[in-house]
Amino acid sequence: MWLSRRVGLVLLGSVVGASVSVGVAHAAAPQVVTSAWSGKAEAVSASCPSGTDLAGGGYDSRPATTGNGANADAVDLNAPSDTTPNSWTVKMHIGTARAYAMCT
Repeated sequence: MWLSRRVGLVLLGSVVGASVSVGVAHAAAPQVVTSAWSGKAEAVSASCPSGTDLAGGGYDSRPATTGNGANADAVDLNAPSDTTPNSWTVKMHIGTARAYAMCT
């Protein structure tokens, strides 16, 4: 898709008008896949659909907390899966998590 824009340039105190055509690339928006919530201290993965590639990932967590509400947990794993292609895996040390895979 080509857009035509009017651009004003300032040269030596005068304004010169110019028409410029700009090419706009329309890349498909990444698809985000979400896993189910893991069990406590269990790894969980989100996998990209067939025909797409893993571009990145992340997680959401429900960390274990102390009696006063302070975080008592850690993320043990947050990375592309070692065993499942095109998947993102996450694991909390004590709590639960869900994985997100960004697919293109």
